[in-house]
Amino acid sequence: VLCVYAMFYSVAVLFSPVLMACYRTRFLFWYTLIQLLVMPFTFWAGASYGGAMGVAIAWTTAYPLALTWLAREALREMHLPWRIFLAQFRPPATATTMMALAVLLIQWGWTRWGADLPAARLAVTVLIGSAVYGTVLLRVGGPLRNEIKEVWGWMFQGGRVALGAK
Repeated sequence: VLCVYAMFYSVAVLFSPVLMACYRTRFLFWYTLIQLLVMPFTFWAGASYGGAMGVAIAWTTAYPLALTWLAREALREMHLPWRIFLAQFRPPATATTMMALAVLLIQWGWTRWGADLPAARLAVTVLIGSAVYGTVLLRVGGPLRNEIKEVWGWMFQGGRVALGAK
């Protein structure tokens, strides 16, 4: 569940520097203050309803709603339409969603299986989750696919940068 939150947070950290560079500190102050006031109540409600999983679900639900406000202001400052922004966001969002579903299925299946092997459970979950993420990202990545292949080549070709490779 927190994979979905991490997907949104990984983009959210890019908005604050944009707003700071555009001298929108007052907006950032109010955004942060509202988060400070709203999120503890959200965590409490989630914990009361479903324990730790309730907190994760509440966090994953409430944070993107607040992030919409931050994103709207940052995109407005950059004169960037939502359509273009979301087009860049689609491949990693799709990969993250598929990874989250795979991890949930693994956890559900492991619970049904009944084996109490936490280290094996973690290893299988990480391996399958990362394999699903990488596979989906390479399949739907578009231009990102070529960038991933280029970095992969740098890592496994002795650190050489392939000039003119595109």
